[in-house]
Amino acid sequence: ALHVALQDLNRQWAAPDPEAHPEVYSMKALIQRLLRDHKTVTLYVDIHGHSVHLDNFMFGCEESGRAGPNPSGARVLPHVLAGLEPSFNAGRCRYREIQSKQNTGRVVVSHLGVNH
Repeated sequence: ALHVALQDLNRQWAAPDPEAHPEVYSMKALIQRLLRDHKTVTLYVDIHGHSVHLDNFMFGCEESGRAGPNPSGARVLPHVLAGLEPSFNAGRCRYREIQSKQNTGRVVVSHLGVNH
């Protein structure tokens, strides 16, 4: 989602500004506080829509060695959603962590220690 300042909020997770990105700043602080207090963050979901393809998909960070034919880790929820919702396109889901995505919510939250 684009913020009123025309910034992609999903690209602000590495160092969100409390004034310019209060939504991201607050969510990241909440996740950090929960983890610091030894609470479990069970699920972080990054669902995207696409204006051209008119479908929905997810991004996740696959734990190394977890990829394979059977859904596990980050692939479980997309697999379930694909079976329940016709507009959900599991084939467009991505699980690799690439350099250009280092500031996104899914990568930053994964580096905080939340598996998704």
